[in-house]
Amino acid sequence: MTELEELEEEIRTVIATEKHAVVLSNKLFSPPSGLFCRLAEGTTEAQRRRIASGELFKGAQRRIRELERTLVRRFRDVLADNQMHPNNESLSSETLAPANT
Repeated sequence: MTELEELEEEIRTVIATEKHAVVLSNKLFSPPSGLFCRLAEGTTEAQRRRIASGELFKGAQRRIRELERTLVRRFRDVLADNQMHPNNESLSSETLAPANT
């Protein structure tokens, strides 16, 4: 397996397994160690554009948006619960954490 193929496989694995949007985004896109940053290292602008328009990159963005939407839904549910039960201390990081699925 080439280094490019190994990076792409690592990206697929992270997309499939990471449950937190911010952590996923950092692992994929944060310079200099983000996986897409490493993938684009030493490439031309045209090659970087091809990476950014590719299905792997778009799939990563879709997954991050999906995780963000899940977090927003959980947050709304907790807020609604707190409005119905004002003394309930259910607004915690455990409540908003993704379920282990």
